[in-house]
Amino acid sequence: MSRPRAGYILHLWRVTGEVIGRRGMGGGKTEGAEGEGLFEDGGEQNEEEGGEEEYASLFMATIDILKLAGKARAPGNAEQSLKTTLSRLNPGSFVFRLYKQQQQQQQQQQQQRQQEQAMTEYIQTAIAAAPDLQEPLSQLGDLHARKLWHQLTDALLTFLKDSSRAQQVDCRGLYDNFICKFETKLNPLRLAAVTAAVAKALLPDVDAARTFLQNVAEKRERLGREAALLIDMEIVMLKLRQGDMSEVEATLKAAKSVLEGLAGADAIVYSSYYKAASEYHKVVGPPEAFYKDALMFLAYTPLESLPVEEQYTLAVDISLAALTGDGVFNFGEVLATPILSVLSQTPHAWLSDLLQVFDAGDVDKFAQLVETHREAYFSQPALANRQEFIKEKVVLLSLMNLVFETPSHERTIPFTTVATRGRIGVEQVEWLLMRAMSLGLIKGVIEEVAQEVSVSWVQPRVLNQEQVRQLAGRLAGWSGKVSETLGYVEGQTPELFN
Repeated sequence: MSRPRAGYILHLWRVTGEVIGRRGMGGGKTEGAEGEGLFEDGGEQNEEEGGEEEYASLFMATIDILKLAGKARAPGNAEQSLKTTLSRLNPGSFVFRLYKQQQQQQQQQQQQRQQEQAMTEYIQTAIAAAPDLQEPLSQLGDLHARKLWHQLTDALLTFLKDSSRAQQVDCRGLYDNFICKFETKLNPLRLAAVTAAVAKALLPDVDAARTFLQNVAEKRERLGREAALLIDMEIVMLKLRQGDMSEVEATLKAAKSVLEGLAGADAIVYSSYYKAASEYHKVVGPPEAFYKDALMFLAYTPLESLPVEEQYTLAVDISLAALTGDGVFNFGEVLATPILSVLSQTPHAWLSDLLQVFDAGDVDKFAQLVETHREAYFSQPALANRQEFIKEKVVLLSLMNLVFETPSHERTIPFTTVATRGRIGVEQVEWLLMRAMSLGLIKGVIEEVAQEVSVSWVQPRVLNQEQVRQLAGRLAGWSGKVSETLGYVEGQTPELFN
């Protein structure tokens, strides 16, 4: 394109000036409209509808002409003319505000370009420092350039959760120089998951991880309740790791209240809360509280998402808590989860077998297992310190299973039957029954003279496959009896059915 002639440019400027003069854009302030004039040195304000927008267009055209003139002939004079024109503008005018807005947008665009350039340079520097990570780091840069925020979040989480990759880069630097530049574009909850992954990558420097998350938690108003709760739970777990119990209980209570007030919160929020709560109760007790929180954690957390070592530790801990926890008599819950499969082919495989024995209430098999794995069993302080309680629990479970296996119309059970099933003396049966009733395991009436107990209710439990088969057989028997009764009634009173 050929350069415009200076005469033509000056003609445009002269025409624009004449239009401005004809339309009364020389400025001035009308009465009652102080600060709204275009220029500050006289003239009348046009009151025609839509005039202000037209003046703005004319003014912006004038600026373009001056810029064109600067490129064509005299940039210094054009710049000076522009400054002179702008200096005459009333700061309260619409045109001045429009110009300043455009100027701010240009500055923001310039800053954005500089920021993107810095982020690109950072990715290139990171690749140079860790050539093995060229593919994943280049992918992060490409997804950011294409503004694919969802895919970028997935890629970040995959990258940060891979410890072999995370150890090769400065994850705090990755956050400060890359992630935080576009964090407002990400889903707040997923951003919280990313920051939690960054904090874990900073370990074993717990202080650095905790400081980082506390800085992120200051943005809770922007993050929202779910994301802020997730960050708070990560901080709680770091505190527990340091042995700092200050405000942990209060934080967990507040988090539980928030969680109860959330409708349809993401599973990751529940998972983070129950993980923190289970870790807290693992430290301070009691074991039954840890057991319940750990089961809830597993309900909201895919087992495969946990590191193998964490799966193994959790399987051992939840087994010990189930065996030693007060009020834990429903072993079907933990047996129904896949966590115990982690113990197979390990030195702690006997724990899984022991839970199976407790669920069945088999006193003989319990004694055999303890004898077979005596050294491993008594090497666990939780089991060694509560040995008498554990024996009592398995006997109580034998009673519960006896009642469950007995048809409801035959649940007047002799003391001798209870004693034989629990491998205890007849003189201990009454105490056992009273203990079971006080714990809410069964309901009924003890006939001390007749040496029998009539049971009307047994605590519901999660049934295993064998117990389900027993229940199915019992239902089939009941159905058969109902059919027999119907046939009998029909035979005795044919006139009612004819």
